[in-house]
Amino acid sequence: MPVLIEAYGDSTTEGAIFDGERVLVFPEQSEPWAVKRILDSEFGIECSVPNYGVGGAQAIDLICGSAGYRLPWHLQMRESKASIVLINFAHNDYAFLERPEEGRRVTRFHEFRWNVEHLCKIALEHGIIPVLQEPNPGSRLAVGSALVPYVEAINEVADQVGCPVVRQFYRLQQFEGWQGMLSDTVHPGERMYQLKAQETAKVLAQLIASWRLES
Repeated sequence: MPVLIEAYGDSTTEGAIFDGERVLVFPEQSEPWAVKRILDSEFGIECSVPNYGVGGAQAIDLICGSAGYRLPWHLQMRESKASIVLINFAHNDYAFLERPEEGRRVTRFHEFRWNVEHLCKIALEHGIIPVLQEPNPGSRLAVGSALVPYVEAINEVADQVGCPVVRQFYRLQQFEGWQGMLSDTVHPGERMYQLKAQETAKVLAQLIASWRLES
């Protein structure tokens, strides 16, 4: 039976790319799409990776079922048949704190950490393994930026609840010309989405292999 892996997050999960005029969504260039292909072709893991990324979403939106999410998280997890959920937030949580917009929630940093922890704990209560993803760096959101504490919080939560984390933030900055792999200041281009997917697929393959050894 294929492993069901549900991908939740913001526009960088959804597959948004700036095409030179506007930000558009390209599902076939998204990270979840590439993760499925890599798991199938390189690791021999039959899987399904539905993409539940929502542009502009924050972690609190996933909890509450707002900003495009159909159900509150506890109901979503109760209904879900997934074995694994990918959780990818930080960019909008930081952006709306720095530049509030009417109608959008503003969450402080300590609230972001609690929200991520809550998402993980609810998933675990329903027998679903959360895999946290660090955000990709942006052209103004790299080493030394205000996004760093969010990255640290994600790793702290992963350690606390005992779930895997996909470390993207510093890793992607090791590639020569990484800023040129962005389509704008935040959204990856096709190459960076592929690099993100390779690391995510590796973490997922290790997790799934550990199940098979235990069974």
